[in-house]
Amino acid sequence: MKSLGLVLALCAVTSNAYAAPELTRAVKQGYDAGFHDCAGALDPLVKFVHDDDQIYAHFGRWSAERPNEETFSSLTSETYADGKGIASFTATKNAAGKCSITMTQVIVVADKICATLRTTVFKDWKDYGELNGDKIYEDPTTPNANLILTPIGQTGCLLLKSVVGFGIEPAKK
Repeated sequence: MKSLGLVLALCAVTSNAYAAPELTRAVKQGYDAGFHDCAGALDPLVKFVHDDDQIYAHFGRWSAERPNEETFSSLTSETYADGKGIASFTATKNAAGKCSITMTQVIVVADKICATLRTTVFKDWKDYGELNGDKIYEDPTTPNANLILTPIGQTGCLLLKSVVGFGIEPAKK
């Protein structure tokens, strides 16, 4: 699995470099509607989840009256060889004038049980807590990324990843 910590660090470094942004389709939709300041902070998360900007579907929501001062959110859906993944990306300028971002990704893995994923793909993730009987794991590279694995039937697993980024500098005007 890719390191989410690297992505969060990348967000902080690259968000100021978006004078003339090369944005993903999911974020550009909001940018074109006036959501500018935090677009550069959110875009690296979309690029992290979607390696190819042309193969996912997206649906964005923003404030028609004040798009740059309010929250922007984009849902994405991508079909993989073994299932489908859906992600929600959200960014807003906080009271301090910085960007807060979130990403929640849900992937159905129909042919692997959660225990197998835990001991292979997520073997380095640390125990963090519990949510309604399901373990919560923390990314070993950042405390801002968590994972829940919950069984689906006898042979599948629902994977839910959550990332939160705080205090990311908005793009310079």
